[in-house]
Amino acid sequence: MSRVFVVARTEFLTLVKTKAFLIGILMLPLMIGASVVFQVFAAKHVDADDHAFAVIDDTGVLYATIAKAAEEHNKEAGSGSAQRCRCTPTAARTWRSSRSPRAPRGATTSRSS
Repeated sequence: MSRVFVVARTEFLTLVKTKAFLIGILMLPLMIGASVVFQVFAAKHVDADDHAFAVIDDTGVLYATIAKAAEEHNKEAGSGSAQRCRCTPTAARTWRSSRSPRAPRGATTSRSS
């Protein structure tokens, strides 16, 4: 049994004396510390600005659902220092879905066979 311990001790000391092992031992606390610092930084920089977005719905079916979801989100967002971002949807009626935004005037997105 003592031969097993001699071999195990030799192998362990050989491993511990390598540069890679020492660098790994030193990097672990640094990575944990950097993770904690990042979490504190991210918690202090929460986006609480109001956000407005346009809903392009030619069918008229989706806007009511999206507006209701935004209203529920705003109620849950709260107010004060713990407030999350508030969403304000607006209906956009100026979009022409028959034309691609990149297509020149008079061209349509449908292809003829």
